[in-house]
Amino acid sequence: MKEVKRQSNFELMRIVSMLFIILWHILIHGHVIDNCQNAALKTILQITQYVIIVHVNSFVVLMGFFQSKSIFKVKKVLKLIIQVIFYSVTIFLISLKVGWINDINSVDIINSFLPSVSLYDYWFIGSYIIVYCFSDIINKFISLLDKKDYKKVLIISFLFLSLIPFLTGQGIFNNSGYNFYSFIFLYMIGGYLRRYPINTSYHFKLLDNKKYMLIIILCFILCIYINYTLTLFGASINNQSNVMSFIANRINASNLVYSTPMVIIQTICYFELFRCLKFESKYINYISANVIGVYLIHDNHFIRENIYNLMGFDTKIYSYKFIIIIISAVLSIFIVCIIFDKIRQVFFYYIDKIIFKNKKRDKQ
Repeated sequence: MKEVKRQSNFELMRIVSMLFIILWHILIHGHVIDNCQNAALKTILQITQYVIIVHVNSFVVLMGFFQSKSIFKVKKVLKLIIQVIFYSVTIFLISLKVGWINDINSVDIINSFLPSVSLYDYWFIGSYIIVYCFSDIINKFISLLDKKDYKKVLIISFLFLSLIPFLTGQGIFNNSGYNFYSFIFLYMIGGYLRRYPINTSYHFKLLDNKKYMLIIILCFILCIYINYTLTLFGASINNQSNVMSFIANRINASNLVYSTPMVIIQTICYFELFRCLKFESKYINYISANVIGVYLIHDNHFIRENIYNLMGFDTKIYSYKFIIIIISAVLSIFIVCIIFDKIRQVFFYYIDKIIFKNKKRDKQ
């Protein structure tokens, strides 16, 4: 199978999804929502969570979309693992230098150099690599399926990995989306969307691109509305009785996780929206090449434990002006991390060049 050329619309999707991830981490790890004292502003921030929650799923669906028509490459896995170790070690040393690490021992030093520990810190990368390593097997499996059987597999997977966990509050088939089998399900969704595009199926094929995009946007908004309404309903019935509290706890355990039905549907809408955009941009492609580096830098646990306090997110929030601060923080983190990863990329390029020259000299 040939490597599929990636279009700028999907590269833009990677960038937007990474910006969503940064914003998500600011809201969660920065305790912004917890610190917000303005009721209206807090509502806006909470709704924002339901808008951007597609970020992780979108990367996996995108992997399935492209990788389902490609082949597994060991070199790609090794490059990613080396990148993870590089940032794990580099950030550890910097954290040691600036005083973010007080107690140091040999175990901490060794752990920083171990890929297994580094991948454990980056749960997304760990699950992503596992699915990628199994991609050839998954591709062989789905290649044996016709459209009807493929749909059955997705419906059954949706039932056990999304709907039942949601309805039971993660009580049966516990799945919040933080695992490789949930990623396999999303991968297969991406493969299905590649083989059987929604906009050419059923009544959608009668619509032009603008009308199709409008339907997708409305569906995306509807998913947000339903999910957030369920949250409000859960909050309204909590503590009214034992039964109501039981239902409320079930809702709260499942409504803001990656595997919930509304988020899965919302992710598909999000993907389809970018799929409708057809354009080429070398600048978008240039920036998107480093979005994984943005994740590896800003979500390193040493960075995560210190950066949000340094940016002033540990204070009580009252004013709407804080929205500007949040947006500025998202863009600043993204731009700085892109620059650092570009430097890392150049550094790795020259290291590869030196190694290649030495190997060539040894052969002569």
